Amino acid sequence: MSLTNSVWVLIPAHRPALGLLQEAIQVLGETQILVVTNGLHPITEHETNTPVLHDRTEGVNISRWWNLGLDWIEKTETKRNGDIKPHHVLILNADARIAPEGVAKLSWALDHHPAARMAGPKRGLGIVFEHRPEAVGLEARVPGWCHMIRGDERLRYDEQFRWWFSDDDLEWRCRRDGGTMLVGHIEARHLGDGMPKGELLELAKADRWKFQEKWGSLPW
Repeated sequence: MSLTNSVWVLIPAHRPALGLLQEAIQVLGETQILVVTNGLHPITEHETNTPVLHDRTEGVNISRWWNLGLDWIEKTETKRNGDIKPHHVLILNADARIAPEGVAKLSWALDHHPAARMAGPKRGLGIVFEHRPEAVGLEARVPGWCHMIRGDERLRYDEQFRWWFSDDDLEWRCRRDGGTMLVGHIEARHLGDGMPKGELLELAKADRWKFQEKWGSLPW
């Protein structure tokens, strides 16, 4: 269904999430996948049968992991094609599930709506567009755990957001610069509750403050 030259799935995952990651990869089938991992005991390509990029920097920063993955994919696409061709990258949590058909539908939607910079799945039918960088309900937000961006436009995440709000920040920038959309009739599930705990909760609190400082309000 996709008309782009290439579609990738980028998944940040670390040793404790290996089982969830392997299940997500199995559901994705033949889709091109890149895993970004870190820590003293990184996940290996042997365990995933996919390329694995190891971030050796200490500490938690999901925005950096996403950016490292996007840079790697861009370099791979350039090496393959000689220059940057249109391609799409689905950012997926290890505890999220989406079938190849859903990935293709998101890519198809971006192909057919060139103004949109980001797309995500929604329940029900139809496509919903958003062009305002302002707070909307959760049902109108592109899911942080499953969203697709245009890989050839050098969209990158703001690395001051180390755990939360980085996807919201990019979503607001995409709304401002063209729009985002939610695409219906796609089966996608998030198995986790998404709520940070322990050290991640402290990072999330700091990210919340940073988002409000940057935009003057909160995204939800």
